Amino acid sequence: MRMTSDGSDARGRSDDGGGSRDGGTATSADGESATPADGDPGVPAESDPLGERDSAAGVERRIESELRGNTIDVERVAVDDAVELTYTTAFPAAEANHGEVGRALSAFVDLIEAGELQPIRVEATVERFPGDVQATWHAAADWFEGLAAYRLSETEFSRRVLDTLAYPDGEEGRSPAGGDSP
Repeated sequence: MRMTSDGSDARGRSDDGGGSRDGGTATSADGESATPADGDPGVPAESDPLGERDSAAGVERRIESELRGNTIDVERVAVDDAVELTYTTAFPAAEANHGEVGRALSAFVDLIEAGELQPIRVEATVERFPGDVQATWHAAADWFEGLAAYRLSETEFSRRVLDTLAYPDGEEGRSPAGGDSP
């Protein structure tokens, strides 16, 4: 279900994390206290990376902040069943810069390692400027899981992502012209 930035779904219903709010503390469906709405330090916060208690907008803001910290010029981030990312490249050549793709991926890896995001599919659109698509790429949730569990090396993870690069003219995959590997 797609959430709007105010925490309501498309039909205008509020997402309160599956529980009720009582005295500023969110309560999960099983009755345990969750992160307090007013930030009361007396109630322990549970890990909730993607958020029954986190709004989609809050997750989107954390993702955007992490990406910007890795020098990615974010145009749009939306979280639903996957993260949909659109960013403007600093390298407006014919092909996507592999180092820049790697910096974007590093932001997601960092969020996952910090427990702020569950492994989730990432679908990225790289633009030279708004409306001029340079390339698209994606990373599967199970690739992030494999990387975190050491079932995939960083090299294999990068290769899989670079193999998904697609260009508007129909070309796919890696090319030495794309720059350094992530």
